[in-house]
Amino acid sequence: MNDKLKRFMSGNVGYMAVGIMCTIYMASSFIKITETGKTIEQIVAEGLLFFVMGILINRLLDVQGIIIGSKDPRVFETMKLHNQIVDRIYPVINQLDKWCDEKNAEALARARRNYLSRYGMHYDNYFEADGTAREFIPKNGRGIVGIFKEFARYRRFRHAAGIKLTQISSGLLISDAGEENDVYAMGRSKSQYLKAVTKKDVLTKSLTAFLIGYFGVERLMNFSWENMIWTALQVGVLVGMGVVSMFSSIIFVTDEYRGRIIKKIDVLQQFEISIKQEEKKHEHHQKNEITAGELSCGEPERGAIGGAEPVGQALRSVAESAEPQPRCGGGEG
Repeated sequence: MNDKLKRFMSGNVGYMAVGIMCTIYMASSFIKITETGKTIEQIVAEGLLFFVMGILINRLLDVQGIIIGSKDPRVFETMKLHNQIVDRIYPVINQLDKWCDEKNAEALARARRNYLSRYGMHYDNYFEADGTAREFIPKNGRGIVGIFKEFARYRRFRHAAGIKLTQISSGLLISDAGEENDVYAMGRSKSQYLKAVTKKDVLTKSLTAFLIGYFGVERLMNFSWENMIWTALQVGVLVGMGVVSMFSSIIFVTDEYRGRIIKKIDVLQQFEISIKQEEKKHEHHQKNEITAGELSCGEPERGAIGGAEPVGQALRSVAESAEPQPRCGGGEG
C-alpha cells in the first residue's frame, strides 16, 4: 500500500500543487488587498524573510527533483551503457587523446568550410591542411564597391578563423563512468562535509540571524481569517514555484543530462569502431606479408596433368637430389 501511495504522490504532485494554489486563490476572493501601513523596516524584514523561505523551498525541491530523475530507469540504463563501453575501451584508452585531437581538428575544419561555402569562399584558400590560418591577401577592388567587398571578405575570414567548438577529450568522455581518476580517493570525512556545507550557508544564516535579531513579533489581538488567507496565498505561491523548479530538475536529469551521456556513448562507440578497423587493417597487412614470404621461397611448379612433373624436370631433380640444396632463407641442409 505504501508503494502505491508513493507512486500516486510522485505521479500527481503537480496536479495536487495546482489544486491547492487554486483553492487558496479562490479563498482570496473573501478579502480585499489594501495598503498595510507598515514601516519601511517591516516591509524589508518581511520581504527578506519571504526571499529566504523561497530560496529554501526551491533548493529542497530541486534536490528532490534530481533524486527522482536519477531513479528513472532510462537514466539508469544510460549510465550502465556508458560504464560498459568505458570498460571495453580501457585496454586502448591511451589512444583516445590522439583520436580526440584528430576529431576536434576535423570538426573545426568542417565548421569553417561550411561557413565559408555560404559566401562562395574556398576553405583551402584561407587555411592550411593543419587548420592554421593563412595570411589574408586583399584583392585590388575597383572603387568603393570593391573596397567594401574586400572588407566583407576579410570579416568573414576572421569570423571563420575565430570559430570555437567544444573540444572533446578522454577526461570529458569518461568522466561520468562512475569512476574517478583517483581510484584510491576515500571521499570526504564528516568534518570536511560539515565545513563545506557551513561555507555555503554563511550568507543565508547571516541574513536570517539579522532578521531574527533586529526584528521581533507581537501577538495580534485582532486575529482575522483575512490575514490567514493572505499568508496562505503567499505560501502557495512559494510552493508553486518550488514544484515548477522540481519538475525542471527532473526534466533536466531525464532529458538534458541523459542526452549528454548518450552523446558521450556515441563518440566512444565511434572510437571503438575506429580501433577495430585499425586492428583489421593491421591483421590484413600481416597476412599479406606472410603470404609474400611463403611465395618468395620458390616452390616448384607442378605439371598440368594429374599434378605430375614433366619428364625432363623429373630427371634433373633425380640428378640434383644427390647434392645438398640450400634451404629457403639462406640456410644449408
